[in-house]
Amino acid sequence: MKRAALFAAILLASAAPVFAGQTMTEATVRVGGQAMFPSKTIVANAVNSADHTTLVAAVKAAGLVDTLNGPGPFTVFAPTNAAFGMLPAGTVDNLVKPENKAMLTKILTYHVVAGNYDSNKLRAMILAGNGTATLTTVSGGKLWLMMNGSSNITVRTRRATSPTSPSLMCASRTASSRSSITCCTPAPDRPRAAFPQGRPPPFANGVSAMRIHPLAVRITHWTNAVAMTVMIASGWQIYNASPLFPFEFPAWLTLGHWLGGALAWHFGAMWLLAGNFSVYLGYGLLSGHIRRRLFPLRPRDVWHDAIHAMRFRLPHNGTQYNAVQRLLYVLAGCGIAMAIVSGLAIWKPVQLYPLTFVLGGYEVARRVHFLAMAGIVAFIVVHLALVAVVPRTLRPMVTGRV
Repeated sequence: MKRAALFAAILLASAAPVFAGQTMTEATVRVGGQAMFPSKTIVANAVNSADHTTLVAAVKAAGLVDTLNGPGPFTVFAPTNAAFGMLPAGTVDNLVKPENKAMLTKILTYHVVAGNYDSNKLRAMILAGNGTATLTTVSGGKLWLMMNGSSNITVRTRRATSPTSPSLMCASRTASSRSSITCCTPAPDRPRAAFPQGRPPPFANGVSAMRIHPLAVRITHWTNAVAMTVMIASGWQIYNASPLFPFEFPAWLTLGHWLGGALAWHFGAMWLLAGNFSVYLGYGLLSGHIRRRLFPLRPRDVWHDAIHAMRFRLPHNGTQYNAVQRLLYVLAGCGIAMAIVSGLAIWKPVQLYPLTFVLGGYEVARRVHFLAMAGIVAFIVVHLALVAVVPRTLRPMVTGRV
């Protein structure tokens, strides 16, 4: 099972979607040097493509010809010969052997999705999912789709990502009782400078950018940035009045000039932060934004992305957070919640005695508050460093679009 998923991921790294096409006309595009006809079946079109000879041979070896010629519709992410060539030497020859038919079938059906999906429908699904869409393959596996630039669609498994270009799609749909297919070849995402006037072309539906951050998220993000800046600077002034550790913060990094002034700034920012954080949580939970953007969060995904990040091999996708980013944002949210709770325990240790007691008493609550704020500062430093390295991530948080 794991080997089949791995081979499928490698093939998907160079595969392109085969989407459902038109029913009323014979509008065609050329794939592998041949025209793809809407009136023909999946296999009938694929056998004419010089780029998909290995796929056709594999489909025949797996005994899937009748299935793909049968009732649909299907959307096939069709690996090209180049994709099969990425597998280790001898892999294809071994897979087409009769004794490996079950594994070959598993790999091929990992590339097939029941239903009719064209590029516009996939874009709409990605937009509705705030940057990502999920499809279940015939084999039971999962494919994650997201935008890669303004026109490319990335198809992702747990092990690989592959940019594909809708402009290279070939759509083929048979009669209503038969199957549908879309074949396309992989295309690298073009750099921004390659577009006229440095701007990406519009989508086929006329939209020139995709919204990934709703207005409510952007407002709460920047409000939170202001509130946290004030709280950190004033908190350092409060800390200097009664240090927990043998060091103090430089005066030029603090706010309030003295304890009373710092407390006034700190409490004002605390209420702003608490209210703003509550609005964000309410909106994020009710709208599903938090679920779509920050979950699922699996340890193996975090480990995988962390290793690639340390090797500087983790690609950045403007429409979806990687597992490391999702973990950091979840930890930052937990840090803000802990800073608010421990701050209330320090502020009203008698009136809120049960809360102070749960935190281990006043002195322990002070240290919890300090560590929570220190964690938030660390997150901010990493966050700003990543923005400096990938500055294009700032624009979506201002405009909401990529």
